[in-house]
Amino acid sequence: MAAERETPVDEETGLLFPYSIFTASDDRGIKKTWNDWHHGFSPRNDVILAETDGGVFLRDSRLQLVPRWLHERYHQIYTGPPIPTTGRDQLLIGILAVAGYLPDFAIDVTKSAKNNHLVRIDKSLRRQMSAPDFLKHGISKDINMQRYARIGRFMMAEVLNQNISSVDERGIEEFLETKNQETRIRIGREIIKLLIERATEPIEPIYDRAYKSNRLATTHIRRASGIIKVVTSRHHPDYIDDLHQKILEPEMLLTYS
Repeated sequence: MAAERETPVDEETGLLFPYSIFTASDDRGIKKTWNDWHHGFSPRNDVILAETDGGVFLRDSRLQLVPRWLHERYHQIYTGPPIPTTGRDQLLIGILAVAGYLPDFAIDVTKSAKNNHLVRIDKSLRRQMSAPDFLKHGISKDINMQRYARIGRFMMAEVLNQNISSVDERGIEEFLETKNQETRIRIGREIIKLLIERATEPIEPIYDRAYKSNRLATTHIRRASGIIKVVTSRHHPDYIDDLHQKILEPEMLLTYS
């Protein structure tokens, strides 16, 4: 019987953040049986996940190690979570996933398939589910250099599509008029950092609450904006010309797909 039900999502974030799979107690801790990586954003053939830069970001942002029988059971019941359709929402929900956000509940797929069964994640289970051996989150070059670069381009497109008009006019003028390439790059980086802060404003309160309540597996990145900076910081000079074009044509929407 084909799965017919969408994966339930955490309503506290106000985003479409899917619940993880509850790891059944009779299999917990038996390492050799934990042999399947479950993608939080699925299915793999979803058009958005397979064909858009934001979808690639979501697909790679969160993997949970689970016993194969639980993984198969999940896909017998659930078609996957609703996938955000806008780049902005993909960016925000992906930031939480990359930070290792775990809601207060997980899905128990060992129960009847007729209803959603949610289990509260206690401190012990949270430590286990957040451990590096059981949760892959974050964007690194290990996934594939081409996909890593594609994700960085997606992030930067969303950053540069912020409203430029609120940036200090003197900085904009100096950026556009300077003939010194080093000065141009320095000012461009400052503008990009400001736009990163602007892009993550909607998610910062949620990220802050999750950080303070120990619901993030990532503990060294204090703010949501830091997630984008980690992936893109070394490549800001690559986007200086795009920033220049965006300033001259503020209504243009940048895409890299």
